[in-house]
Amino acid sequence: MSLGEMSDKMHAFFAHGGRRLSVDRINALTNNRFQQPEIQVFTETDFAAISPSSLPANHPPLHNALMVPFVVNNQNVGLMLVANRKGGFNQARARHLLRPLMDIGSRLLEAIHEERKQSALYATLEEFRATLDATLDLILIFEEASQRFTYCNQGGLDQLGYGNDEIKALSPGQLIDCFSDTAPSEQLALLENDRQSMRLNTHLRCRSGESLPVQATIQRIRHENSGRYNYVIVARDMRESLEAQREIEWITHHDALTRQLNRDGFLKALAKNIPKRHAAARRQAVLVCGVDRFKRINDAHGTAMADDVLRELAGVFASALTEHPDALIGRLGGDEFAIGINLISDKHVQELANRLRQRVEQHRFPMIGELQLTISIGFATTTGGYIKPEELLRRANAAQVQAKLHGRNRTRQYVSGMLKEASRYQDIEQRLSGAFARGDFYLNFQPQWRLGDLSRPVGAEVLLRWKDEKLGIIGPDVFIPILEENGMMIEVGKWIVDQALDDYVAVRDQLPDDFFISVNVSAIQLMDNDHLAAHVLEALRERGLPTSVLELEITETALIQSPDWIGRQLAGLYDQGVRIALDDFGTGFSSLSHLKQFPFDTIKIDKSFIAGLPDSEGDRAIVESLLTLCRGFGRDICAEGIETQEQLAFLRQQGCNRVQGYLLARPGLALLPPASCPS
Repeated sequence: MSLGEMSDKMHAFFAHGGRRLSVDRINALTNNRFQQPEIQVFTETDFAAISPSSLPANHPPLHNALMVPFVVNNQNVGLMLVANRKGGFNQARARHLLRPLMDIGSRLLEAIHEERKQSALYATLEEFRATLDATLDLILIFEEASQRFTYCNQGGLDQLGYGNDEIKALSPGQLIDCFSDTAPSEQLALLENDRQSMRLNTHLRCRSGESLPVQATIQRIRHENSGRYNYVIVARDMRESLEAQREIEWITHHDALTRQLNRDGFLKALAKNIPKRHAAARRQAVLVCGVDRFKRINDAHGTAMADDVLRELAGVFASALTEHPDALIGRLGGDEFAIGINLISDKHVQELANRLRQRVEQHRFPMIGELQLTISIGFATTTGGYIKPEELLRRANAAQVQAKLHGRNRTRQYVSGMLKEASRYQDIEQRLSGAFARGDFYLNFQPQWRLGDLSRPVGAEVLLRWKDEKLGIIGPDVFIPILEENGMMIEVGKWIVDQALDDYVAVRDQLPDDFFISVNVSAIQLMDNDHLAAHVLEALRERGLPTSVLELEITETALIQSPDWIGRQLAGLYDQGVRIALDDFGTGFSSLSHLKQFPFDTIKIDKSFIAGLPDSEGDRAIVESLLTLCRGFGRDICAEGIETQEQLAFLRQQGCNRVQGYLLARPGLALLPPASCPS
């Protein structure tokens, strides 16, 4: 379109200053005429009113101008400016001629702006889609009307294994477990009542047929333009969370060392393992198994080795219960295990307890030199009706305490009154912890005699006694095992040696030259490195006593704890001249090998074999065999528990060397009895 020849001023306008036309500034100086949505002509008079100083220094000179605005939605979005025409512009003619240009330019700019908006929106949508595809959550959209999926992000497609077209062919009921094809709206009724969203745990069916556990949030969205409703589902894969939850649940209810149930897990499982009303095995039972003198192993070999023993022991229990797949095994703590099982009767429970005890006794634990263990078992059953798991376990534990108190390596069934005894046992444990510091312990001495000369004793066995101001006199069969379990026996054992030697020194002038004292030593003392041997030899040296005045007694049961180490300890003491006696011979394990393996001076025959003499043929045969065997090994022999003249006569006839018992003298505070023994 030509509006006339280009003047020098027009040329100067477009060439000047890099065409930096300050429209905003001119608009302000012309009372906002540049913003009006109509074609306008500016004369020289209009621009003459504008001071050059009001414009930027590099602003092109303006003498007249024709402005054609481009309008969209009644707002100027662009303009065409023709300036400095020679002779100016005719406004009426310009409006008539340029109106079509204004309309075309406006529509063109509107289209350009719309295209830019669409491009920007498309770019945003692509970024959004890429973000949705990259997210780990599954995002699905389905139409309420068609009940078909319209969208699934790429992450969802990858996890479910479907293609895009395949997922769009599915209905919600085909993909989501909690929906049905017939009436999915029933599950979504809450969302139709203006509820914004709902959360549920469900499963999605993968293309492979597997089930994917998810936690889903569902929203119902209405599109204002179409009025249609869509459901947007954001689902999170819960496999790792559920696995972590199962792991936490396992850790909460299991023992990390043995991988069996812990106390809490055992009680919860026991509560669910109640026998069915008409089941054959309708007697629910709990067995509590404790390792006898386990602390010795812990102290002698360290916690790591002791843990290995406990792991192996758990395996022994599991192997012994393979015929009972529903049986529960739990570790209550320390060396105590619990077994929960449903059997036909109490007799069957007793038989199982004996089998378990024998199985453990026969097992060899290779991590500690083929170590032998024994266990004490207490059990309780639901005889007479339902008993809460906690109470059943408490009763079984009380029975196990009785099993340990009555010699260990045995089983006991709960009977009424055991809980009271268990409570007393706890009181004893508590008071015993401070007994040594309070000076509650004292010594008794029971003389020993040679059968060839009963005029005077030749020695005395040292017996530890305890009298508590609250509990009274407590028997050694009760408190000594506790001392061994809690480790106090090492300190108390040293005191026994020191006190016994002090008592010996106090009456030394009244004693025969060959008189000796015999001190019982537990395996826990012998396994305390070489401290016992060093203490014994130092105690004798400090008092100026020969080693021959002291005899140390050790039981066969103690020997099995660590035969090699205890053997070296005993050999070292024997070489120094300290007498060594094997106590309770015939009641322990592998007696013949012990006679050959260990350096014993004296063998003491247990009183259980003496009690039936001379009437019991069995006891006579056993004692005669033991005496013959010991003489064959060249050992001195001492019989314990002599209470009748007939027993004494039988032993004299059989050639027994030494004796002790109530017939000759009861234990007392004095090292020598106040009166001579009976003839």
